[in-house]
Amino acid sequence: MLVAVTGANGFIGRHACRALRNAGHMVTAVIRRPEVTELDGASRVVHVVDGAQETDWREALGDNEVVLHLAWPGGGEQESAMHGTLALARAAATQTVKRFVFTSTIKVNGEATTTTPFRPDTEPQPTSTYGKMKLQTEIGLQAITEELGLPVTIVRPSAVYGPGGHGNIYLLIKLMMRMPGWTLPFAGIENRRALIYGGNLASALVRCVEETGDASHLFLLHDGERVTTSQLCQLILTSLTKSPRLAPDLFGLVRVVAFLAAPDIARRLYGSLEIDDNGINEALGWTPPFSTAEGIDHTVAAFLDS
Repeated sequence: MLVAVTGANGFIGRHACRALRNAGHMVTAVIRRPEVTELDGASRVVHVVDGAQETDWREALGDNEVVLHLAWPGGGEQESAMHGTLALARAAATQTVKRFVFTSTIKVNGEATTTTPFRPDTEPQPTSTYGKMKLQTEIGLQAITEELGLPVTIVRPSAVYGPGGHGNIYLLIKLMMRMPGWTLPFAGIENRRALIYGGNLASALVRCVEETGDASHLFLLHDGERVTTSQLCQLILTSLTKSPRLAPDLFGLVRVVAFLAAPDIARRLYGSLEIDDNGINEALGWTPPFSTAEGIDHTVAAFLDS
């Protein structure tokens, strides 16, 4: 299958291009950086100026059968990214493209869960500009499907980790490299968080690309396991060949200070974000090839190698 991947040189894009190549597909990498002329997993590299609404997508699309759209700039370019995505989808609908796969975010659902996990039918409640723009893009893509008949698969991954990532798990690994577990007051945290390893996400995206039916989908992607912060820290320590013993937070003082000093970080450490969706398994027969423990082990190994 011929697949155009936008944002192919990003963290997720590199995982996806290699996974697509390994599955036997021909990848056109669509990127913004003109100095990048080769990319592992891609048979062709095409450059676009900025991916905005006025971009001429004809060369990038070529005769590709599927578009996997991963590109999404940060900062003040969110609205431009939305318009550019919808322009790309419209262009795809008029050429040889048979499916458009859009990588959204679980932030469309919200930032946290309390008693009920997020599901595909959960009313979206994004709070960040990023989440709001992704939701508006999803709505625009659904309208294009209704107008032009282009099948669209929307995936909302949970927090992604893996080799090459620089998110919160990367920061935890750096912290635990320097500190023994028994000095870290993270024992007994009873939250529940959904994560997805980059290898699992890439595998799911390949399965979405390979679908030949006409149905559109919305999938919430995760490792299939829910871990507490304490369990996550213990997995990291074990991968670092350290003792997994953590210190208790006596009287909850560290938690109180964390919420006062850095509420966003504290929310991720102590809050929950659960997902309850097995739709991709039911529709496409996909299950995660890696456990969370394996994903953490691979991530730590790559961190140590670097």
